[in-house]
Amino acid sequence: MAHGLLPADVYTKRVASRVLMVYASLSKGQDAQTERLLQDMLFFCTQAGDPPAGQAPVLAAVRAGFGLQRHPHANYEKAYFGRFDPTLLAQARKRLAAAAELWSSLVGGDKQKAKPVADQFSLVAESLVQLHPGSQPLAQALGHIAKRLEQTGQPPSAEVAMEVAHGRAVFAGSLCLFRYERRRNGRAHPGAGPAPGPSV
Repeated sequence: MAHGLLPADVYTKRVASRVLMVYASLSKGQDAQTERLLQDMLFFCTQAGDPPAGQAPVLAAVRAGFGLQRHPHANYEKAYFGRFDPTLLAQARKRLAAAAELWSSLVGGDKQKAKPVADQFSLVAESLVQLHPGSQPLAQALGHIAKRLEQTGQPPSAEVAMEVAHGRAVFAGSLCLFRYERRRNGRAHPGAGPAPGPSV
């Protein structure tokens, strides 16, 4: 912190306070629990990065001794969880379940399900883009299949059925991930990521 390698935020200040508390305990001949504190300090040694030549030699030695260079910098102020509207998640799960049921009937030979499947695929594609804008190619592929089904009114080929099943599995997996993030609802805190992390 003295070299400007770490921000003087609440997390670094708490660790500094804990270091002083440990010194106070040791000076009185008392035992001090330092394992977690050491992990937290290693995290911030990772966050500090490599110091300029000739500065902070202790930090440089710690980073070299523990191989902290291999750990990436973690932005613990960035919000990672709770980013998705629970209403949209619930809607997407319902749409996907309905599409899966209709699709199974269509693949099984029920031609009357072609139009309902096309309509439901359009809704699934809409939910997909709402939750994950980067999935536009998958949404477009679903839209193309929906249009083709509407035009032909025929069950899909085995190849198309396999591709749709794979895409549906990917989307379902994404919804499970979104649900997990919502349960973790909060902010990433120091300690997230591969680098050793503090409990402050």
